[in-house]
Amino acid sequence: MPVAGTFAAGPLGAPSPVMAHLGRSAKIKMYLLPELISAVPYIAYALSAAYLAVIVILAFSVFRDAHIRKITNKGTFLVGPFLWALIILLTGGFFGALAYWLVHYSALRYASKE
Repeated sequence: MPVAGTFAAGPLGAPSPVMAHLGRSAKIKMYLLPELISAVPYIAYALSAAYLAVIVILAFSVFRDAHIRKITNKGTFLVGPFLWALIILLTGGFFGALAYWLVHYSALRYASKE
């Protein structure tokens, strides 16, 4: 028995006027729609996990680069490698990485003794 409020059947199981004019593929799509909608949270979780993984990889890369700069006596600006990685994690990745790149690699970087 169809659930009340669905478009699958009208009163007493008669075909609904909404579904009567639709072709077979459209009816199948209407039946699959709740299944697709129920998958949305899982897709959001997967995208969030991927975003988090990218941020962690970016923070690790910045930490590694800052550590190499520290070892080769090029130094980092203001803070050490750990804090630069923490800045990446706290700013969501993009703004912290942009700040790191501007300070250490762009033409706007501070004048060094290299």
